[in-house]
Formats: sequence, structure tokens, C-alpha cells
Amino acid sequence: MKLSKIGFSLFISALFGNIIVWAFIPAWGASGLAYPILLGAALLGLILWVVFSADRLKIWIKQRGTQFGLSLAVMALMTFFILGFVNWLAVWATTEKGWKKDMTASQLHTLGDQTVKILEGLSENVLVRVYSTNVARISSNLDVRKFLENYQSASKGKLKLEIKNPNEFSTEAQEDKIQRDNIIIVRALGSGRESRVENFSDNKGEEQLTNAIIQAIKGQKKTLCFISGHGQPSISDAGPQGVKVLKDALESSNYTVKETVLVSVEKIPEECELLANIGPRNSPLDREMKMIEDYILKGGSIVSLLGPRAPKEWKMVYEKYGIEFRKDLLVDPYRQQNPVVIETRNYARDVDVTESFSLATLFPETTSIRVPMQSKEGLLVKTFVSSETRSYAKAGDIKSLKDIRPSNSDIKGPIPIAVLIEKDLKTVAEKTPEKPTTDGPGDNQGSLNFDKFNLKKYFEIIPTAHAQDSHGSADLDSEVMGGMMDGDEMGAGQDPTSPKEVDKSRLIVFSNDLFVVNGVIKNAGNLDLFSNAVNYLLQDKDLMGIRPRDIRQTYLEITVQDIRKVWGFVLIVAGLFVVFGVKAARRKSISIA
Repeated sequence: MKLSKIGFSLFISALFGNIIVWAFIPAWGASGLAYPILLGAALLGLILWVVFSADRLKIWIKQRGTQFGLSLAVMALMTFFILGFVNWLAVWATTEKGWKKDMTASQLHTLGDQTVKILEGLSENVLVRVYSTNVARISSNLDVRKFLENYQSASKGKLKLEIKNPNEFSTEAQEDKIQRDNIIIVRALGSGRESRVENFSDNKGEEQLTNAIIQAIKGQKKTLCFISGHGQPSISDAGPQGVKVLKDALESSNYTVKETVLVSVEKIPEECELLANIGPRNSPLDREMKMIEDYILKGGSIVSLLGPRAPKEWKMVYEKYGIEFRKDLLVDPYRQQNPVVIETRNYARDVDVTESFSLATLFPETTSIRVPMQSKEGLLVKTFVSSETRSYAKAGDIKSLKDIRPSNSDIKGPIPIAVLIEKDLKTVAEKTPEKPTTDGPGDNQGSLNFDKFNLKKYFEIIPTAHAQDSHGSADLDSEVMGGMMDGDEMGAGQDPTSPKEVDKSRLIVFSNDLFVVNGVIKNAGNLDLFSNAVNYLLQDKDLMGIRPRDIRQTYLEITVQDIRKVWGFVLIVAGLFVVFGVKAARRKSISIA
């Protein structure tokens, strides 16, 4: 009797001792002696208990309650094994068969339709090689390994994935010129061309990798030349008024970005596939204007950001297409603290630049544009970004405006902010159309008073969604209505989505130059809108439309030891229930006997 109790107590104590060491004191188990000793003690206790309780065990097993309990135990074990099999089957189906369902609100773990289409249509095999000492640390929100495996699965065998530790594969890392951790190399195996992703972003990872694949397949990077020398913000300036963030973003899309000082060259370099003129503050020389005109005549593409402070000479480039920059300032009455910051979601849906674009954009200090009602043959003039209906334009500049309340003389919204121009060089006569009359008085070029308006408020704006104005306003004058997004084609027969031709020029002009500076560009969809404009002008439609993912996840970081503690607690509690249940059953059987 005593040996039976001693054996039972030793068995239970040894089992619980194993759980405690495994879950809470792993250092004891590391010695290699704790587990064997405790398991040996448990086995000895079990033998003593069975030998000296054999008669009672036979009686206990024959009881109806015992048999019912054993049946429940068998059913619990079967349920456990069935759940384990289902879990194994789910893992096998997702890894081997690719059967997955993304339940996240932003479809974080699903590749976009555009990316899948590109991967399915790969013209040659592609190698994606990741150099990382710890892939899990590349992103704090994405499982990068699974993310890359999605690419591999969607390519149907055309994309090969390699993940290498640069410390272990030092020879290959040197050959690939790897100088730091977490670099993704994309190489087209047929041509040998490659591109890289060096700063993987959580919410723009798909855009970065897909663009890298496209660039590796297509070949040489395209070059963007930013005009400088006239007070434009520098691409190397990381301050609030620089455009280094924009430059870095374009380079991450595998473009080459450089500055070009027109006054120091005889003609625009041949390598410049796109000219960008952002916020000039000084007038150009006649020779520079002639270079730009020649560049357009040869089928060049230009994106210009010309706010109220831009000299009129730069704006005259667009007068021959019937476009006029008014001397006024747009006001948004909904933004009482910063009324000269225009927020809009009013985009044309029949222009590739904004066809599927839905993010709000913010434009600090914007002038209005007058767009012609009709265009000449072979010329397309189309507004693709406008202000909301609630906005209005007041004549004057930021210094002269003392009262921004609406008046009868204001131009009512929606008002054009960005215009696309396509010119067929074969059919367009080089004649300057009659200049439209102006609405607003005043000849002063506006200048944003940054002392008066708090820059911090400009750069920390939280956008608010408003209804999209897709059909203009009855209060708009007829010429402004001609430029709105009501579906009227400016130039019959012209399609803005047609492939790039050497005999066609493409121009995009914004009446704002502050929405891409470092202090503003990260707000809302500013960067994406400008990037889409660049992609369109360079006829890189494949690079457009891959929007960043809205990551809203909460993570619980738990270590292996934490998991052991949880399991240890569960096993101890379950064990205690079993022990007390067995003791209660034994007491009941003794009392019945």
C-alpha cells in the first residue's frame, strides 16, 4: 500500500519535473542529465505503482465509469490526430499546390493583377537572388520569403529564386558586388541584364521588385534629366525644399536621374529621354528656349511643374497649345488652417496617368490653368487632374491676398491643375494660336510666404476624402469646361494610350511646383501621381498602377522559450486535472467496495 502511493507520487512528480525543466528551466536540461534522471524516476514510480496496485487496477478498469473515461480519452486522441492531419494537409496544399486565400483587408499577401500578368508573360527566364544574413529582417511587416515565393509560383517556372547569406557565399557576393546586407538582384538569364532593389520597402515592395524585373527584361535604364541652373530645387538637397526623395524614388524604379544645366550645353543631351523642369525661379535665355523647342520637335517628352512663382517665359512654351497660366491662387475653403493647400481626388479616367489612381493629392500654392475648348488637328490637350467643386481661384498672389472669402469674381471649381499634351509632329502646323484672354487682374508673380504660413502644417497634412467631381460645374466658364474630365476629346482620333512614336511629342504640365518637394511629397498620393506621369511620358505603362499596400497589422512577437512556457502551463494544468480525477475515482471505487 505504501509502496503503491510512493510509486504513484514519484511517477507524477517526475513527469511534472520534466515539464517544468523543459518549459521554465531550460538551462538544467542543457546539461543532458536532468531529463534522463527525471524520466528514469518516472518509469520507476510507474512500475512500483502498477505492481503494488494490480488488484485495484483490475477492479477499477472493469468499472463502467472507467471504461467511459477511457473512451473519452481515445476520442480526444483521435480528435487531436485528425486536427494534426488537417493542419498538415493545409500546409501541404499551400506550399506544394499553391492553394491560398488572402484574408487581409489590403490583400497584403496577394500579388496584383498587373504583376501576375507580367510574370505570366515573361519572355525569358529570370533569376531573383537575395543576399541577406536574415531574410526575416528585410521587412518588419512582410514575410519576404513567402512574398518572393508568390512571384516564383505566378511565373509558372520562369522565375528562379535564390536566397544566399553573403557571409557563407562570399565568392558569389564579391562577383555580384554586394557591399551591404539585404540586396535583391534581378537578372534576365537570356540577355544577362540585371537590376537591383537595394532599399526594400514594406508597402512598395511589389512595385520595386516588379519594376526591377521589367527593367532587367527590357534592358538599359532610361534617363531623366532635371533642368537646373534657374533656381530649381536640387536633386541632391535632402532639406524640406529639395527633391532628393523624388530622385531616390525614381532611381528605385530603375531610372537614371541626373541634372542638366542647359546654359552650359549646345543642345539637350541625346541620353535625356525625359526633361523635368520643376519650380524654376529665374528666366531662361533665348538659346535655352530654342533648345527646348527643338527637343519637342524631335519627339521629346517634358514634365513641367510651374507654380505661381515660375517666370512667364517658361510658361510660354505651352501658349502655342492654347494653355494659359492665370495670375491667381486656388483656395480650398474646407482647409481653414491652410486654405491655399488644395486637396483633390478629381482625376480623368480616360488618361493612363490617372486611369486607376484613387489616392488624394495635395498641392500647396497652385495657380489655375485655362485650357482651350478646341484643339488643332493632330493635337490632344486633356486635363487629367482638377480641383474639387468646392475650390475657387482668386486673382492675385499669396502676398496680395488679404481676404480669401469667395466672391462673385472668383473662378469656381473644379479647375484644371494638370494637363496632358500630345502633338503629332506630322500634322501639327507650327503656328502659335491666338492667345486667350485672361480673367484675373494683376501681373505680380506670386511668392509663397513661408514666414506667414507654417511649413510644419503644410508637411503634416492628413488628407480627407471628398466626393469626386467627374462632370465639372455649371459655374465654370466655357473654356475651363473644355479642359475638364467630362469625356470630351481634345483632338479627335488621338489616343493617349497609343504606343510611343518617334513623330509624337508628349508634354505634361502642372500648375504647382511644391507638391514634389521633400517636405510634401510623402503626403497622400503626391509621389505616386508624379511617378505615374513619368511612367506615362516614357511609355513605361507596366510600371504604372502598382499601388503601395496599406499595412495595418498587429504583431505578437513570441520566442521559442515563450511558447514552451505556454505549453508548460497548459500541460501542468491538464496534468493536475488528470491526477485529481484519478484520485477521486479511486476514492469512489474504494467507498463502493
